[in-house]
Amino acid sequence: MKITREKIKDVFKEKEGFIIIGLTGQKGSGSSTVSNLFSKSYKEMSVEEVSLCNSNSDKDRDKRIIYNYSSQNWRRFDVIKVRNVIMTFVVNDWNEFIIDIDNINNSMSDDLIKYLETNLEKVRNSCYEKRTSEIAKNYEKKHEKNIEKNIEKNIEKDVEKDVEKDIEKKLKSEIDSFFENISKADELINKIVKYNTILLETWGEIYKNNENDDEKNCLRSYAYTYFFLPAFSDLIHDFLKEKKIFTPLFQRYGNRIRFHGKITRPKEICFENEEVNYSYCVAKRINSFIKSYRHPQNKKEKYPVRIVIDSLKNYFEGIFLRSRYSAFYLISVSKEEEFRINSFENDGKSEEDIELIDFNEKPRESAKKFMKFCDIINDNYNDILLGNPKHIKWIEEKNGIKKLFSQVHIKEDELIDYRSFVNCIEKYFTDREHCVKNGITQKELNCYIKTLSDEVRVYSYVNKLYQFFLQDVEACIQDADIFLANNETSGSKENLKYSILRYISLMTHPGIVTPTPVEMCMQIAYTAKVNSGCISRQVGAVTTDKDYNILSIGWNDVPCGQTSCNRRSIVDLYNFHDEKAYSEFEVSKTSEFRKLYLDNFDFTNEDRKIDDILQGLTPAFCFKDAYNEIKHDKNQVHTRALHGEEKALMTCDQNRIKKGYLFTTSSPCELCSKNAKEHQVSKIYYIEPYPGISQSHICDSGIVSNQAKYELFQGAIGRAYTQLFTPIIALKDELELRGFAKEFKKNPKGDKNGI
Repeated sequence: MKITREKIKDVFKEKEGFIIIGLTGQKGSGSSTVSNLFSKSYKEMSVEEVSLCNSNSDKDRDKRIIYNYSSQNWRRFDVIKVRNVIMTFVVNDWNEFIIDIDNINNSMSDDLIKYLETNLEKVRNSCYEKRTSEIAKNYEKKHEKNIEKNIEKNIEKDVEKDVEKDIEKKLKSEIDSFFENISKADELINKIVKYNTILLETWGEIYKNNENDDEKNCLRSYAYTYFFLPAFSDLIHDFLKEKKIFTPLFQRYGNRIRFHGKITRPKEICFENEEVNYSYCVAKRINSFIKSYRHPQNKKEKYPVRIVIDSLKNYFEGIFLRSRYSAFYLISVSKEEEFRINSFENDGKSEEDIELIDFNEKPRESAKKFMKFCDIINDNYNDILLGNPKHIKWIEEKNGIKKLFSQVHIKEDELIDYRSFVNCIEKYFTDREHCVKNGITQKELNCYIKTLSDEVRVYSYVNKLYQFFLQDVEACIQDADIFLANNETSGSKENLKYSILRYISLMTHPGIVTPTPVEMCMQIAYTAKVNSGCISRQVGAVTTDKDYNILSIGWNDVPCGQTSCNRRSIVDLYNFHDEKAYSEFEVSKTSEFRKLYLDNFDFTNEDRKIDDILQGLTPAFCFKDAYNEIKHDKNQVHTRALHGEEKALMTCDQNRIKKGYLFTTSSPCELCSKNAKEHQVSKIYYIEPYPGISQSHICDSGIVSNQAKYELFQGAIGRAYTQLFTPIIALKDELELRGFAKEFKKNPKGDKNGI
């Protein structure tokens, strides 16, 4: 029996031994709150006990299961802050960083040095305090059985013994050595630069494909990423935050790192000629941190590796880590907009600050707005430049505004002209009449002017490459495995704690509880969305009655009898092939669509070139975008597809849907919200907020009894749903193999010895 019990433990040890969590979500949603909870022990979590005395709720029973399991198996997580990762690039180009902040304010670098020298002791104390905490945490990992039984006898004595162990001696020596002879800020910076180089050398970023497995360098990398860098980075963060430049500066650095591989703006090369291969730069550096965080003692004593990354804002960084680690999960942290704005205001941020943050985190929407702004500039640049012939000639030599911005890496000798041009734009639009005439608000203007100072952002907007180089929180949220809502105003955060414990329990012991009805319905909507033939985005929807019995499913696609957009080819349409897949309006030789859109292309005798570009992909096209282009409009009515919510509501039982629920992997637009209201839907579960006024204008109007309540989805979907809720081994078999019944059963009948 002991052998089978150990085998079962071995099976789950693999799940327990390595977990990487990536957090994502809009700024202000509370990813730092969540990462802080991950870093606590179960005791520090201080969860409320569940009593079933006066309850007949399966939800409470599930809570008891999760809390019982977590009390025995929860291990705190190490936190990797992405701002610390970006700080390693700043350290690499420290002199350029100093130039950048001095360009903002001439004396800022001097102020920074004074600030660092004033707080040297703070860095030292932070490292030593964290080391003490690390020893206790390692003790917890080594002596988990005793901790599970709450046996605290001789803990202090045992901890002292742990300190005396070889690896702890070396770690203490490393920290002592780091702070030796540091009495000035420059000495601290030089040490940080030295250890930064060791990190890159150790994990193969300087000497490619040659990971240095030297034990001393592994220890130094660990000490640097875990102790020294976070303490140093916190000081830089606090200083820049006080100056109100941290967020915009580090966002710009993140963009440059993904484009150039460093925080500096190259002086000679032009974007058009640059070999762009740095998209994964931040993700690869995070990976170096993960390797460093696998404690040096792990070679001798296998500690669980549990890491939470706070936070990922670029879609491809999540993709990179998921491809490297099967135990990686991306968790989206969301907060109702009202609460999110309140948290910003409590932090002293203005409306313009909030607008700029959201503008930078939603590049798809922002790029469209910025391109419209470019058109306005292009139409008015003579007036903007007040007829200055030198500047006008410069722009005309660049072939217009969009061409200028598409190669916005301005050469050094042209920077003065460019900055002067940006100043002229800002001055021109300070006249409110010009803003009103062009439909530009003051907050939008602020975003556009700030954007013009970030060359990578401008380039990415104009060339539609934002998903590779910029923060794209919307894409990250769509790609998330698990969704958490951080809407509790109370300090205890009981629901958030339970959600964290629940999903980590499911990661280490899949199937320990079953999905909630809400998770089940959203998973079906998530599965339905892949049926969509839309080439822009896929949306799935489900309708249920008030007991979560599924009535219908839907996905965004064309009406019955038409061909989905992903099956249609602009080359076929141009050459009159497969005509049944297209409308008469598209096919007709005399239609305005052919004259104004298709005739702008030439696909004759270009098969080889098409193959070189597409490599076998179908040259699909979006009719709505094409038609809006020729009409110089952005009318959504020209879409060929029905919305997913629309299809689900059309096909559901019209009586049972009353007071029922609508699930959508996006959130309903104004038209679908009207449809839901007509069907008397009482709740709408959604994943990402709709940017329009569907909730405030449609759902929150009319009689109160027919106002649908919007519920931000919480749960697991996609591959995570299957991984988390599919047991490795049936619970009945597991209990039998653990010998639970035999261990506690009274002597079996006919067996005197009970053997």
